[in-house]
Amino acid sequence: MKAGQASHARINTGTATRQRGKSRVKSIILTAKNIFLREGYENLKLKNVAAEEGISLGNLTYYFKTKEHLYRTLIEDVLNQYNVD
Repeated sequence: MKAGQASHARINTGTATRQRGKSRVKSIILTAKNIFLREGYENLKLKNVAAEEGISLGNLTYYFKTKEHLYRTLIEDVLNQYNVD
């Protein structure tokens, strides 16, 4: 394999990894939204979001450090869907 080809493969892998990360974040937000609606903010636990999402708590906290961070991101996502500033 030529040096340029190897470099190109690494770029594609990075792009694919970022896409999976974006997809994972959207999935986590959807799962969290359902739990927030069902249980409310006070009763939501990050470990429950991770369990329903099928990931470890450590994996979840890689994307969202706190429940508040997850909640704020969810609200921003909803507002962006309606183009509300």
